Amino acid sequence: MTSAREASKLGQFSWALFDWANQPFFTVVTTFIFAPYFANVMIGDAVRGQATWAFTQSTSGIIIALLSPFLGAMADAGGRRKPYIFLFQLLLAAGCIALWWAYPGRPDLARPIAWAIVAATITPDTILAIQTMAVDLIGIAALLLLVEGFRLRASRRRPGAREALAAISLLALAAIASAALSPLHGRALLGLLSGGLLVYAAASAVPAGRRRRPAETAATAALALLAAARFAVTITALADPGGTALIFSQQLIALPAAVIEGLFTMLLIASDFSAERHRLVHTDPLTGVLNRLGFEAAADAALRRARRPGRPVSLALADIDRFKAINDVHGHVVGDRALGCVARHFAQRVDEEDIVGRIGGEEFAFLLWGDDGAAALRRIEPLRAAIGGVCADLAPELAVTASFGIAERGRGETLTSLLDRADRALYRSKREGRDRSTLAEMRD
Repeated sequence: MTSAREASKLGQFSWALFDWANQPFFTVVTTFIFAPYFANVMIGDAVRGQATWAFTQSTSGIIIALLSPFLGAMADAGGRRKPYIFLFQLLLAAGCIALWWAYPGRPDLARPIAWAIVAATITPDTILAIQTMAVDLIGIAALLLLVEGFRLRASRRRPGAREALAAISLLALAAIASAALSPLHGRALLGLLSGGLLVYAAASAVPAGRRRRPAETAATAALALLAAARFAVTITALADPGGTALIFSQQLIALPAAVIEGLFTMLLIASDFSAERHRLVHTDPLTGVLNRLGFEAAADAALRRARRPGRPVSLALADIDRFKAINDVHGHVVGDRALGCVARHFAQRVDEEDIVGRIGGEEFAFLLWGDDGAAALRRIEPLRAAIGGVCADLAPELAVTASFGIAERGRGETLTSLLDRADRALYRSKREGRDRSTLAEMRD
């Protein structure tokens, strides 16, 4: 391994002299003296002057960002001497010489002088000009991930190439627009984009087709308030031509916004875990409908709502005929398929308000909302008659039928009593030959 040689005294002195000679450019030209002179005196309009000056700095940063990988490779492969530094110093000197013509009364020279500043600023030390934009874009990327997470939660669909391309395109457009604008307007653009992404996240918090949960309501409200705060801060702070109010305001809300976004995301995750646990506890894994615990809980809640007069409720029980024989002759796999087929048939044929559950081995229950006994019987009969055709392909010479018992709820009747009357009607159907429906007499 070759050891690095120490530079000669002349080399060390030359590098120190170079750094000492290079620093006044940043102090005199880009920061304290020429920059305010150019904006306030040469241009004559502070707002337009600062915008033009910001153009020189952002343009320099973009050029440096594009050139830096190539310059780094040149530095690694070029040995001890760095001739390109000499070329950059010539460019710096030429740009500074051009400032001789930067005097009041010549606004026509503002653009050439601005390009001279760009040329002078392109040195290997000025990559810092794009760091702020990079930090802002990281924030946009984080919001894009938040939006995508909310959207995936609502749709239950994995992201594909289209979503990735859309996110990359949005980031690229934000970077280009932010670089092309002044720092003030670039930050304003990113602030408005952040607010828009938060609005989209709030709109995606609730999956379509189901009732909003309390955690989703809270998360939607929090994201909407954050979006409104970002919009208000950005629009209000644009009135400050120096941009300090915008920078301060965005930094002021950045940490609380990140904490709130994280907290409500965790709240949604906890709510989803709770809902999934509730679903697993109350759902029959074989058929996908409610189990006995889930059916009784949902039916009890429905019966409490049905206490209002004029809204009848009926309960139907169904039992697959000769189910033990199906298992014995065709096997338990076919028996399980028969249960699944019947359950899907029931779930697809009832109304959205109705409740379906598997409450025993081959026994199912329906709570028919808004139907008296006669109406429930009229609805159940076509459903019963179609079972054989729906499940005809499960096995050769297999005929699946079911018997039903129906009971209309009497005034103040409990779920236990209603189940008992429907069960007696079901067994009457069994005794009278199966594959039929029986309506229980009304309770006194």
